[in-house]
Amino acid sequence: MPPDTADFWRGVYRTACTIKGVVPKKSILTSDKALAKWHNQLHTDGAEYKMWGNGMALPNALFFVSRAVAQISADEHRPADTVKLGSLFDGSGTMPLAAVMCGATPVWASEVEPYPIAVTKTHLPNVRHLGNVSAIDGGKIEPVDIFTFGSPCQDLSIAGRRKGLKGQKSSLFCEAIRIASEMLAATGGRYPRFVIWENVYGALSSNGGDDFEIVLNELLHLTGSNEFIRQHGIWGGFAGYGEVAYRVVDAKYWGVPQRRKRVYAVADTGGESANEILFDRKGDEWNFRPRLPAGKAVAGLADDCYCWHERMVQAKSSGGGNLAYTLKIRQGCDGGGKGALIQTELSATLATNNDQTLFAPVTKE
Repeated sequence: MPPDTADFWRGVYRTACTIKGVVPKKSILTSDKALAKWHNQLHTDGAEYKMWGNGMALPNALFFVSRAVAQISADEHRPADTVKLGSLFDGSGTMPLAAVMCGATPVWASEVEPYPIAVTKTHLPNVRHLGNVSAIDGGKIEPVDIFTFGSPCQDLSIAGRRKGLKGQKSSLFCEAIRIASEMLAATGGRYPRFVIWENVYGALSSNGGDDFEIVLNELLHLTGSNEFIRQHGIWGGFAGYGEVAYRVVDAKYWGVPQRRKRVYAVADTGGESANEILFDRKGDEWNFRPRLPAGKAVAGLADDCYCWHERMVQAKSSGGGNLAYTLKIRQGCDGGGKGALIQTELSATLATNNDQTLFAPVTKE
């Protein structure tokens, strides 16, 4: 390892140990050989499983990032490659990758898990890594046009203990808001133009919906508005308020063979075009329905972007989208028989219902 590379990875190691409450090994801190050995063993099945489990569906992220880039380009008469993106709680670099794919420039990311950092460093070597969000001063880092963050969701998820935004991990949402506020203050309100937040579907119901009300209002106040958004009953699947909007998306409608519901919220600090980032137009009205990818491309991705696209997805002459072949376990089900039955009328979305059908039907448009 070159000295600067070794210094970077020692910093990653120290940060990971601090967050996990583990005493750093002296050998890794002092020996380049021990450091290289630790680095080369970052990839494990567990690390990869955790990374993908926490990851975003790229077609969703690409859709929203590309629309934000296009809006900035149109409003400010700038080419896409001058639009900059920064990503907090970056994971394996989904948001920076989306920026690259639509011609924009990712400039920095913040992540603390060593393996996802290694993945991002490999594929996006020019992205600067800022480390722990708690140590970032938003007024001192490079300003960005698009500020993205998928704050830790363990305390919001219905699979967790539902501590909400007051939980130790999900409270990091406030750190992201702080960093965005500091950047806005340092740039006279110019940067960031768009703030994009992503989280689990359970965020809508955490603490009876009160947490999501806080999320929307914190995003709204980044725009300089003194208004408040109040919860009235159960949060729906989408809503637009001008400067702020949110939308629930499910990856199974975007060409991904998996059911993965996520909430995206956008704040427009320089206007009232949040709706235009999150929703498609259909005539003079907004189209809130799930988005099925058209033709052979998967939600804007190149045909050869994923190897599973060629293996699993077959274009359909009806329904207006691409559906993947799916499997149904027949043993113990109606119809009898053993083994898996290939089904072509279902979308490839894993479910765990007691009917032993692994995939849920798709709604055709």
